[in-house]
Amino acid sequence: MRDEDVLVEKKYLRKVPIDLITETASQWEIVPPPEDAAGGVY
Repeated sequence: MRDEDVLVEKKYLRKVPIDLITETASQWEIVPPPEDAAGGVY
């Protein structure tokens, strides 16, 4: 299972959005915050 699918399963996202450039939902890459920084949602 992709990381993006886990976000949908845990209800952080309703669905993985379609990228307007590639016109696909499978090209997203999850990028974690640096180790010394607190994570957040923007």
